[in-house]
Amino acid sequence: MRIEQVSDAEYEISGLIVERLHERRFCVFDLEATGPDATRDHITQIGAVRMGGNGGPEPRTFATLVRPPIPIPEPIERLTGIRNEDAAHAPLFPEAYRSFRVYAADRVLVTQAGYEFNGPLLRRECGLHGLDPPEQLLLDTKVLFAYAFPEIDEIPSTDFLIRFFGIEAGDLPRHDALGDALLIGRILSRLLDAYREKGIADIRITEPLRVKKMRLEPLV
Repeated sequence: MRIEQVSDAEYEISGLIVERLHERRFCVFDLEATGPDATRDHITQIGAVRMGGNGGPEPRTFATLVRPPIPIPEPIERLTGIRNEDAAHAPLFPEAYRSFRVYAADRVLVTQAGYEFNGPLLRRECGLHGLDPPEQLLLDTKVLFAYAFPEIDEIPSTDFLIRFFGIEAGDLPRHDALGDALLIGRILSRLLDAYREKGIADIRITEPLRVKKMRLEPLV
């Protein structure tokens, strides 16, 4: 798989091939962090839910706080509800990561903005601690949407996908890793339904597919 940065607003992905998509088992996950920069911020929470190829979530979920090596800024505390005093008693990243790896097992990993933030952040944390990053395939719901709906010129943000698919989201906490993982799971389920309706059984992105990057609002 190859990702080329086109501009501050877009990137292109190519070389992504996933056969028998609907036969796969998935682990949908999300991360919270000390900030929005995957090159310098640190993970504060991991949440995940396992799903089958039919798009249905499994009962047992995964959630853990992670103790970061730097303080959580006050705006991020307000946004995520994760306070420094809570994180101070949480496991360090290596312990939390090992538990997540056991939960995810060999399933395909799925997340939102995975090629822009969650994937790079997770790989960086692994590198800082001398740990191997996940070996299994990582899929990004933004890319899955862009592949199925190339005619739509909107940023496939979480809020946009909620509106587009008419997903119920009011019962889940936002900016909470498990709450957002469950929400991404609902998005994945609707994407899999759309793929079935369109007769898409395999993903074959051989020519560059352009994807709009997430746009972050400033925190105050």
